[in-house]
Amino acid sequence: MSFGELLRSLRLRKNLTQAELAEQVGVSHVYISALERGAKPAPRLEIVTSLARCLGVDEDELWVSAQSEREERLRSRIQGQPTSRKSPKSQPPSSRSGFFNISAEIARLARSLDQSDVSENERQLLLAELQLLQKKLADKEATQ
Repeated sequence: MSFGELLRSLRLRKNLTQAELAEQVGVSHVYISALERGAKPAPRLEIVTSLARCLGVDEDELWVSAQSEREERLRSRIQGQPTSRKSPKSQPPSSRSGFFNISAEIARLARSLDQSDVSENERQLLLAELQLLQKKLADKEATQ
């Protein structure tokens, strides 16, 4: 069961609407909806903790589900697979798969590594992705 499916199940068990849960957690109902649909990645630890408290479930169990999904998304990114259920933006294939945004990706990864809720597994996956991006950039620059 995905994190979003688990979240929806727990929310319905508590007879809460998305808006009610969102208000208690301090996020928007649009964000809760996106989490449940899998359109947003599993949240950071602080949000998972708030969700668990509002839903009356064990924080660690909910975090394990979120963390597992976060790690799977990272593995997919490393392998070049899509990481969300959203359809890709309509842009030329070369810009989706090319090197146009590689610097932004490296910066994003560096920020992710600084987050306090990144597990050691996530940290290793992020480092691997960062190394892969750096190698691709170096290879691209060498051919120019």
